[in-house]
Amino acid sequence: MFTATAVREAVAGIHDAPVATASPVDPGNNHAYRVTFRDGRRAFLKVGTRFPDAFPAEPATVAFLAQETTVPVPEVLTTGTEPLEYPFAVYEYVDGAGTINLLDAAVEAGVEAFVMESAIGVGDEPASPLAAAFDVVIQPIQRAKAEAEAAIREAPVRHTVLRPGVLTNGPRTDTVSVAEPGAKLWGSVSRADVARLMIAAPVTPAAADRTLEVVAKPSFPKRSENFDWQLPGSGASETITVETPDDGA
Repeated sequence: MFTATAVREAVAGIHDAPVATASPVDPGNNHAYRVTFRDGRRAFLKVGTRFPDAFPAEPATVAFLAQETTVPVPEVLTTGTEPLEYPFAVYEYVDGAGTINLLDAAVEAGVEAFVMESAIGVGDEPASPLAAAFDVVIQPIQRAKAEAEAAIREAPVRHTVLRPGVLTNGPRTDTVSVAEPGAKLWGSVSRADVARLMIAAPVTPAAADRTLEVVAKPSFPKRSENFDWQLPGSGASETITVETPDDGA
């Protein structure tokens, strides 16, 4: 949506070194770029294209947390609108480090479970063509996720790592395929479906200390595992159903 020249102008002046690369990444509902400067430093540019009027509240909240609390958040390097004509914020680049900081805080606080959303293609297991493509296109992010996954597995806390395929903004379907890494799943899954599994994972016995690939389309009934997913309830767990369709391969 934005030209390379406009992106470079938006981050100009943050560091003395000129911009080397500005690569688009998937930020969900907005536009974002991973910026690398010629001296090796990096930054994260996020542009509020979905809800421009509401977007400035995000960097303002992050800045408030940094100033008034001990919550580990990235530094807000600058904000503005020109030359992108949308509100944007440039953050300190901390992909991977943020998850590890949050993990450390969770362990110190004595939380009972920790759930991470990773991505298909992270790790050294046999991978599908989709996972291999992820590694090529977003290799630095995949590497950072792998480091965060390793830290979670070594931490003294129950954990679940979910590796979804291509994320979509579609509705929740409750129809997913879930399998151990190496099953070579590929495809897409809605953010709503992944969010529900993340809520269920801490109270689902079969998800304890597991790393799982997750897709919805296409389905893989022969490769996926059957899970009795649970949802946190009032004093007890409530069973939810996540179906695996019969079609697919």
